[in-house]
Amino acid sequence: MKDQGTEPAGELESMPLWQGYKEENGLLSNLVYSATVDHEGRLWFGCKNPNGLTCFDGSIWRKFTSEACGFGQGHVWDMAVDREGRLWVATAGGGAAWYDGQTWQSYTMEDGLAGDHVYAVAISKAGEVWLGCAPPPDVYIRQGGVSRFDGTRFENLTSDYTQGRYVGGGNSGLCDNRVYSIVFDREGNAWFGTKGGGLCRYDGRDWEAYNTSNGLPSNEVGDGAVHMDSAGNVWFGLRAGGACRFDGQSFTVYDKEAGLAGNFVYAIETGPGGNLWFGCAPDPEKYDAEGGVSVFDGITFRNYTSNFTGGRHVGGGNSLLVDNRVYAIVFDRDGNGWFGTKGGGVSRLAREVIMQSDPLV
Repeated sequence: MKDQGTEPAGELESMPLWQGYKEENGLLSNLVYSATVDHEGRLWFGCKNPNGLTCFDGSIWRKFTSEACGFGQGHVWDMAVDREGRLWVATAGGGAAWYDGQTWQSYTMEDGLAGDHVYAVAISKAGEVWLGCAPPPDVYIRQGGVSRFDGTRFENLTSDYTQGRYVGGGNSGLCDNRVYSIVFDREGNAWFGTKGGGLCRYDGRDWEAYNTSNGLPSNEVGDGAVHMDSAGNVWFGLRAGGACRFDGQSFTVYDKEAGLAGNFVYAIETGPGGNLWFGCAPDPEKYDAEGGVSVFDGITFRNYTSNFTGGRHVGGGNSLLVDNRVYAIVFDRDGNGWFGTKGGGVSRLAREVIMQSDPLV
């Protein structure tokens, strides 16, 4: 399936240190929920329901609508690229799909997927595709969990619990069926962040659960923010509670009081200089000056904030970041940072700023 439109981006050489992209510049939607870079160095941005995806190759924007490409309509909540170079897309309500550059292949519960609301996708060291699923929001049924795809079929791992409520029917030690984030650690263990059940680790045979009864600060883990840093620590977002680091022994929370830009954390990535970058936001129901991008050097935070939240002017910004609701972070091959926002489109921050240790621009 071909793309649904292309637009030139202009000369990259003339770009300022901050550059914003919106629908009028070629982006499919100003509501961006996910981002990744493929094996060819192209940037992909997952947009709101029912729009689809936008691809940027450095000069041309290409739009892929869910309707035209045949994958399910729903916010594109996460993306990943597998060993074969296929782009996997997780949609909240429309199942999952992959794109090989020529054709799209979609999957729903009818094909064996654990749930049609897919919030996370990750590729294991063995090359398997793991998908974090859930039942529809505010519905407590035996649906959701984790789907592992070996290239031919799905194997589903399910829990007895959905958002902390007992529903029965589980076939594994998964702590909850609302799986919002997945990451693999150095040993190849899979970590699952769930909404209502906390965090759990799976080594392929045994399960270990972490919740408020054994040190986890909150059982509301998810919203897509999960990451393993260069030291092997696992980081994840706590809903309304900032970011949390697990070093193998204990949990450490970093929130607004510690210097984080906002307590709703939707993205965590390691930048080219080794610092951690956090995509933050205010409470989803509020339009205030909280949120933005936080950079952590292991000791202190440096924050970039916007004058806009959800497309509304709120003032108080200290940078040209397009919006304070930062839901996605990706770094391109040149080391530039790209920040997808809910309402303001995408911001690009030049590598020379990212590599600086002190100044704000």
